[in-house]
Amino acid sequence: MKSFLKSTLAAAGLQVRRVPRRPHVAALPPQTARRDGKIIEFLGPSACGKSYMMRNLQQSLPSGWLYYRPVASDQLILPREPEEEIACFYRTLHMEKARRWARGEFPHKQVRHQITAMRFSLSVIENNLALDMRPDLSVINDESLVSNYWAEVLLLAERQPDIIRKMLKRRYVVMLHASKQRMLRNLEQRRTEVPDGAGSFVGYTEDEMIAYAEAYYAKMPAMYEMLQEFAAAVVRLDENECEKVEASCEKIVHTLTRQSVSA
Repeated sequence: MKSFLKSTLAAAGLQVRRVPRRPHVAALPPQTARRDGKIIEFLGPSACGKSYMMRNLQQSLPSGWLYYRPVASDQLILPREPEEEIACFYRTLHMEKARRWARGEFPHKQVRHQITAMRFSLSVIENNLALDMRPDLSVINDESLVSNYWAEVLLLAERQPDIIRKMLKRRYVVMLHASKQRMLRNLEQRRTEVPDGAGSFVGYTEDEMIAYAEAYYAKMPAMYEMLQEFAAAVVRLDENECEKVEASCEKIVHTLTRQSVSA
């Protein structure tokens, strides 16, 4: 059947490509009694190299760390009902994101891209909620709370600092500031690997991507100041460090180890 489909598509001028799978946790392991779990999250705009850096970072961390990407909502099993305070926090995040969408702050022009992005946004909410209910896990979170909801987190840090402190206290945040050339290179590579379906890159022109990144980076100083106060630790990587992946991973592990010892 597969060969028939491939030959039929080839006759129509279409090519079937196998997309390489990334190593990730498809389901969270059984819960234990540990309470010292940590969450590493990367902060930066689309195409800045977050996922690539994360996959390399996993090789530098001790055993026991999980590389986690969101799973579909129908596959997600929460260990229990969330605390009302945490559930309310995530409802507020999603509502604030929807308000930004309604104000036209996102460059997606086609309705189908907007719907896809909102579904993804909801998936990020649900999966981060699941991680926050698992204090026993140490996780590299590939769809981080602070990256996907940076504007909303920054807003709530002013309005509700106590809940932000609670949500970020086990999050170690790595801030990436990639060069324009690197971002465009990553964008082209993703479009080559996944034609017509490049995730968060769908619907963006190169100029829109760069404009979005510049607006993102403009908020980085405020994010850094906020994260220094509320997060477990913050690591900043500049343009040169983003190109030197191995050295950057060592820097992240060193900061993580130092903060763990001091805590």
